[in-house]
Amino acid sequence: MKRNKKSANGATASVVVFGVDEHGKARAAVFQSKTADAARKAAGHMKLRAIDAGTADMQAIAAKLPAGRIQGDGQGFVPYVRRDLYDQVAGTAGERNAVELAVHAE
Repeated sequence: MKRNKKSANGATASVVVFGVDEHGKARAAVFQSKTADAARKAAGHMKLRAIDAGTADMQAIAAKLPAGRIQGDGQGFVPYVRRDLYDQVAGTAGERNAVELAVHAE
């Protein structure tokens, strides 16, 4: 039986939120199942993308990501990440040109 990759805190990743901010800086974080719905909602407000981390490839990348946080008011916190790590997330999610698309969408 193949085991799922675990995040740094030992829990299996449920949702990965990622995108670029208005300055083109890459952001990405992993959220666990208890905050998955709130993370999806916060991602929409932050103009980021939320995807399920259900595949083995995404679980492996999620294990490298920092944990995101949902604050008491429902706002999300998604930290900045290295561009190479963001490119892995975006590529696995099927968005090879996600940075360029997000920057030019504004």
